[in-house]
Formats: sequence, C-alpha cells, structure tokens
Amino acid sequence: MKLSITDRNVNELPIPNEDENGWSFDDPQALTKVILRGTACSATTGAPSGRVDVVIGCRIPY
Repeated sequence: MKLSITDRNVNELPIPNEDENGWSFDDPQALTKVILRGTACSATTGAPSGRVDVVIGCRIPY
C-alpha cells in the first residue's frame, strides 16, 4: 500500500510507512485504520486544499 499527499498545486509527496514520521496501521493483526504520525500528520493538516491518496495494489499470480 502507498500513501501520498497531493497539495493544491498538484505536487505529490510520498508518505513513508514508518511509525514516527509516516503512516502505520492501528493493529497489524486486524487492519481497520491508517494512522498518520509526526511530519506526515503535520503535512496533511498544513494542506487544507490538498488530498491524501491511498493506493492499494493486488498481487498478480504468474
């Protein structure tokens, strides 16, 4: 899964999957929420006309 913030000028900033300054799931055993922390959280609240994009991929069997 990938998360990114897109600001009003259509600049995309990837959000890393890390506990301190990125994103993580609320419970790795029962995934119900994505939690933003640190600089990732600050960046989303600082971009009131932006958006957070979540991309969920599927594995393709070969």
